[in-house]
Amino acid sequence: MDIENNNESGLVVEINNNCNCLIENVLKRRFASLPFNEKEIIVKSPKPTPILNLQSKTKTFKRYTETYEKISWICGCAHLTKLFCWPCILFSQEVNVWSKFGFSDLNNLSKSRKRHECSQAHICSAAQFKKFGKGPRIENFLSAQFKANIEMHNKEVTANRYILSKLISAICFLAKQEQPLRGHFEHQESENRGNYIELLYLLSESDIKLKTHLDNSTVFTGLSNHIQNDLVSAISKVLLDEIKTEIRASKFVSIIVDESTDISRKAQLSTIFRYVDENNEIQERFVGFVDVSPNRTANALFQHIRETLEEFGCLDKLIAQTYDGAAVMSGEHNGVQRKIRDICPNSLFVHCYAHRLNLVLSQSVKHISGCKRFFSRMLSFSTFFCKSSRRISLLDCQIKKRFPTAAPTRWNYNSKILNMILEYQTELMEIFNQIINDEDEWDTDAVINAEVLHRYLKEFEFNFNLHLFSAIFNSANFLFEILQKKTFDISYCVSEIKKFVKYLDNKKDDFDSLWNKVITKNFNRKRKYAECEEDVKTTYKLHYSEILETLSVNTTNRFRDIENLKFLEFFNVKKFKEYENNFPDFLFKSLHLTYGKYFDFMKLKSELIYMYSTQDFHLKSINDVKELIVKDDLIDVLEQVFSLIQLICTIPSTSASAERSFSTMKRIKTFTRSSQSEERLSGLALIAIEKKIMSNLKNNKKFYDAVIDEFCKKERRIKLNFKK
Repeated sequence: MDIENNNESGLVVEINNNCNCLIENVLKRRFASLPFNEKEIIVKSPKPTPILNLQSKTKTFKRYTETYEKISWICGCAHLTKLFCWPCILFSQEVNVWSKFGFSDLNNLSKSRKRHECSQAHICSAAQFKKFGKGPRIENFLSAQFKANIEMHNKEVTANRYILSKLISAICFLAKQEQPLRGHFEHQESENRGNYIELLYLLSESDIKLKTHLDNSTVFTGLSNHIQNDLVSAISKVLLDEIKTEIRASKFVSIIVDESTDISRKAQLSTIFRYVDENNEIQERFVGFVDVSPNRTANALFQHIRETLEEFGCLDKLIAQTYDGAAVMSGEHNGVQRKIRDICPNSLFVHCYAHRLNLVLSQSVKHISGCKRFFSRMLSFSTFFCKSSRRISLLDCQIKKRFPTAAPTRWNYNSKILNMILEYQTELMEIFNQIINDEDEWDTDAVINAEVLHRYLKEFEFNFNLHLFSAIFNSANFLFEILQKKTFDISYCVSEIKKFVKYLDNKKDDFDSLWNKVITKNFNRKRKYAECEEDVKTTYKLHYSEILETLSVNTTNRFRDIENLKFLEFFNVKKFKEYENNFPDFLFKSLHLTYGKYFDFMKLKSELIYMYSTQDFHLKSINDVKELIVKDDLIDVLEQVFSLIQLICTIPSTSASAERSFSTMKRIKTFTRSSQSEERLSGLALIAIEKKIMSNLKNNKKFYDAVIDEFCKKERRIKLNFKK
């Protein structure tokens, strides 16, 4: 009810007679049945004192402020046009005209008022009205007990969450260090109950709360393998949510997928997302392993990748996909990449550049006469020493360095073996001589092979190829390191590939220097009968040129699809001066063909012209340009240029991150249990690989709260949720 005081006339006027009347509401809902807080509001409210027009045969009743004030208990209802007793309406148990029905007989008003004031019901109601809220109430006792129960519950929750935070810290530490959590025998009588349990007991030595929990808890200790699995799952879920948040904030995303077989002979598919985050840093985030052993067809792999893209909200901004090049993944017609392009037309397929380089260097020259033989002989050095611990001991003693394990399909391993032979050629000859001279101390196989390897080291042909491929591999090693790093953008990788091809072409003119370098060492040479020195040199020059030409041509062919990425030349900083005078409109064609929907080309051209004409942007790389734009707060000004930079930085040049995830997987499955569940493997791998995200999150208490909240969805035996 709205009340307005008229100070001039002293009247109390009801503003809106159509609104719900307080007296009517109290009559409809018994006052005694109302909650205490509502009762308190009504009692503390002023009694209703509207203007009433009550008429009888002899008089008319009009109540003014003085009348209501003179008789403190009288109140009125404008809707019913009757008078009531305010205390009796609220507290009286007796049903009468003043408490229930309302008084309107003006002829008997004075007598009825006096009679009501003397009634026991009125006196009792008036006393209750005055004492309301002043004495002890059952509600107060109940409310106090309720608050005490809540406080006790929240105290228990705080203790439980503290213990759980210690369990989470133990899981995070062991997973980050790629250490096994469980032991083979975890009962109390075991001397080694596994890293997880042993670490918790170690922590309890300096944490009385944790010690008390571990010693006394019976319902929930937190030591079982099920609790470990649930905690690993909860932690990995929080990390994945953080990655999803980063991806949602990014403009472009690319996906990197690779497959490998683990120690238990399961085919594990690793999935990586690459994007530029809110801080304009390039990120490659691992999101999990999936066992694809039951079905490795293109359709099955496509369905998995599609579900992953949908889960992370990437379908609309997927701009590239990178696989290892296997037919089922990269096939142009029915491969996974083709199926992904059907649902994400802008997802350009990029065959891992590191894989391509490996194929070029490990396979290209094997058909050339003498090359296959050379690589076979070179690998035999590693094989010789790896076969015997005694030979390794001799190698450690003489050289203090070991040969890497031979891997015929991995040229970079061949490169390490080759460089070691070249660097320690003299020492190796001494080792082989020692074995040959002390033949009684060595087995027959060792002596025979030592003689063969010693002969290789003295042959001219072997040494010629050794020096030639050493020069090639040293240049390729530098390129391979670039292609393996996630921090380099694809435009830089493409420019380095072109430099490598140019190096191979220029190397063709260096035959004489290599020939003179090898010829002066007087290695043993095999010459055909009546073959002159000049003929031998010509033969080796043809061999030399054929190797370089084959590598140059095959490298160019393997990377020929970089024509689809011609727009990368927009950020060839060496050409900025040239572009300032002659804008490269022709580069828009490749950009429009693949990523046309993402750009306003008129605005992009204007921004590029500004960039080329501004000397500040004439830097060393696209990364430098990106950092300058961020530093000078020009992202909004050069919006289209910055979007293009983000897109270029998002396109992956390698699947190296996926391969690194397999290294982690193998360590986890080797040092833990090969039979562990897929969810546990994927969760532990995620924590180990994305340890930087976890470290950043752990600096904030919200990390533990988020993990515990996620854990609560599975664990119901302990109290973990606060009450208010």
